Amino acid sequence: MKFKYIILLTLIFNLLFSQQVSRSDLNKLREFSNSDLDFIREQLLSQSVQDPSNFTLDTDKEIKDLQQQDIISISTESTSNDNAEYFGYSSFVRDINFFDNIPTPSNYLLGPGDEIIISLYGEVNKQQNFIISNQGTIYYDSLGFLNIANLSLNEAKEFLRENLSKIFNTLSKDVATTKIDLQVGKIKSINVYFTGMVNNKGISLIHPFSDVFQAIVQAGGVSINGSLRNISIIRKNKEIHSVDFYSFLTKGLNTFSEIKLLDGDIIHVPPVKDRVFISGATILNGYFEVLENEHLLDLIDFSGGLSPETTNIAKIESILSTSVRESEDYARQAELIDLDTSYNRLLKNGDIIFVYSIPGVQMDVEVLGRVKNPGNYP
Repeated sequence: MKFKYIILLTLIFNLLFSQQVSRSDLNKLREFSNSDLDFIREQLLSQSVQDPSNFTLDTDKEIKDLQQQDIISISTESTSNDNAEYFGYSSFVRDINFFDNIPTPSNYLLGPGDEIIISLYGEVNKQQNFIISNQGTIYYDSLGFLNIANLSLNEAKEFLRENLSKIFNTLSKDVATTKIDLQVGKIKSINVYFTGMVNNKGISLIHPFSDVFQAIVQAGGVSINGSLRNISIIRKNKEIHSVDFYSFLTKGLNTFSEIKLLDGDIIHVPPVKDRVFISGATILNGYFEVLENEHLLDLIDFSGGLSPETTNIAKIESILSTSVRESEDYARQAELIDLDTSYNRLLKNGDIIFVYSIPGVQMDVEVLGRVKNPGNYP
């Protein structure tokens, strides 16, 4: 309590006489109760405030001790893992307006709502736009309704060439003095359902050229408790593909873009099952999701590897299961391990790994006295 009043008196005198109190100092003043302030007022009245030099603190050491306590507290907070990054989740927070510039894939299937542009060039030059109806058809003068739904661009182009050659003879393969080109103008969005641990559950309108990664970006990303390693694509109540994004985020291996989403697909993101924390002498520090069969070496690979300053020593804190712990006071255990012999150690949910760095070593000596060139030498 004595130290508390010493600090407050120091702040007040700085305010009264130096007028150089920081915002943090003012915030400290607000933490004192009315009874604290009444006590300080009595102390001030007993001092000669006309000459602030008459007021002295008990010892400079007491203030330095208090300041050192604050420094230790701040240092402890700065190394806390409370604000550490959860690996991979920020990758799904993106602006995706550039999708309008993506060329139409050759295997894209036309459907209701799509706009197509039919161009004839050569002996006949003509261009027309059509919107595919809900029945999957377009209406072409002199030909009537043409059903082009569920056809790829190449299939639809050949289908239209055969039918339009009935009214444009030069389109036939025998003559071929007129050629046909087919392009997609405005395209329809598809309805995709998102379930599980996503930021925006329910149905979302998704760009039809999207893969599962792009679809999740458009839906707002995965919540912090969602898995990035076991995301399911469900079609007609059957899982058609499972995605582990770690292989993409850590190695650039794309195993999901070949799976094109269709209208009515479901993307399900389950909760994270096992997550561990690693810090210290690794390239990346943070939380990583691990699978049941993954080892410490896998985790180090996810974190980008070890830094050059690493030692062979690491500390692992684990949570004991309720069946083996003696009491809640001993729910955690910590041990030092040798990395060289522990890379195949399996990881458990809640593990905390700290990789030690080599300690600082004085590498120079100082040469003094009667020498030509005194100074520091390795």
